[in-house]
Amino acid sequence: MKKKLSFVLKVNKAGSDGTENDIEKRKKSEEIKRKCDDIDRLVELVKVKLNSNLSKREKIQVLTIAPQSWSRKRIATEFNITEYMARKARELTLEKESWLFQVHE
Repeated sequence: MKKKLSFVLKVNKAGSDGTENDIEKRKKSEEIKRKCDDIDRLVELVKVKLNSNLSKREKIQVLTIAPQSWSRKRIATEFNITEYMARKARELTLEKESWLFQVHE
């Protein structure tokens, strides 16, 4: 086991000598972290907005910016709302998207 581990460590050290590939990986990693931080910040801002004096309709409109990869349950949990509101927000999002891609004359 020690031999395998030392071999892996040697390979990793040999591969990370500051090459362009390592620099690109580091940049990509930093970019991903920045995007995650941005999403976290947006989620916090949405939470603040939802806790303000909004009508249900306005809350549903705000919720349309929730990530599409999130389930209705996650949206409800994350923003402390009902699953019904999360479903309505998702439906509204789909309506907006279909409207955007229609040809309007």
